[in-house]
Amino acid sequence: MIRSFLRLSLALLVVLGSSCASSGAGGDSAAVRVSLWGYEGSPSFELLSTSHTERVDLYSKERQNASVKVQKDEVMNALVERLYDLGYEKYARNGSAPDPEAGGAGIKRAFEVERNGVASWWALATNSSGEEKVAFSTAVSDFLDLFNVTLGLQNVENTEGGEYFDAYKRVRKD
Repeated sequence: MIRSFLRLSLALLVVLGSSCASSGAGGDSAAVRVSLWGYEGSPSFELLSTSHTERVDLYSKERQNASVKVQKDEVMNALVERLYDLGYEKYARNGSAPDPEAGGAGIKRAFEVERNGVASWWALATNSSGEEKVAFSTAVSDFLDLFNVTLGLQNVENTEGGEYFDAYKRVRKD
């Protein structure tokens, strides 16, 4: 029940953030980046505040994947607050998380929060306590819920024009 309430709250923040954007309502405009780094083959995802990166700047450039999205400042501030409610401050370390490409010894996943250029990170390691594992798991679920309801666009180069979609039609013969 509480989990459903929290998901609903995050979804409402997304909707309300959209309607309040023009009035400047809600919190400070810190440049925020929240990354969920995957190690050992797990995927990585990032959410950026509009004060960190404008949507047009990100979405108009060609990218290899769509794992980075931009969200309203108010929503990002609420996400960071939620992470802190789950114990981020208790478990986090100063600085940047180990590079997922290089691997992190014993690290399964890690959150990295950057506010106005200052980063800290919280890792789920093989030796994390049961309490920390529950908090981290909840944080991952809440982050991914927000990531999944956040608009994401991707610019790709398509040299085939409309024929690109014809290939799909050829594969699918109803």
